[in-house]
Amino acid sequence: MVPVTLPQGSLESYLVIAYELSKIPRLSRRLIGERLLRCLKQANEKVGVGYSFVMLDQEMKKGVLVVSTKSDRNERNKMLFNLSAAVYSACELEQIIGIATEPLRGYGRSFDFVILRDISFDNKLELVELFKKAFGPNHMADIAEYIDTKEKGT
Repeated sequence: MVPVTLPQGSLESYLVIAYELSKIPRLSRRLIGERLLRCLKQANEKVGVGYSFVMLDQEMKKGVLVVSTKSDRNERNKMLFNLSAAVYSACELEQIIGIATEPLRGYGRSFDFVILRDISFDNKLELVELFKKAFGPNHMADIAEYIDTKEKGT
């Protein structure tokens, strides 16, 4: 199957990604936002790039990849697709959502997206090696929500 691509910066691509992100629980979206902010800050540094992968559901095999880079938009799109394909292949996902944007102090702000689902790659072994090189060992992230249980006004 060939991945469906929507025109860059189109209303359709924003609606599709908004719909997919709306399916993600709030705490997981918060974790994704924290990871995105970290990547935006990393891309400001000498390296010029930051990326992070969040496994949303191990049973359903879904995840989100966030990327920030100083590279031009064409290069950013290539990086986003290659890293998304590497994660998708190495983790044997059923779906990955990839989001890319400029660094924190970038001029202007644009976003690019990729969603991979129901696809296979001929170069899966190469993609698995890219995943190992890019991400190294897995690290678990804990997310929790704390609620003030004290009653107000007493």
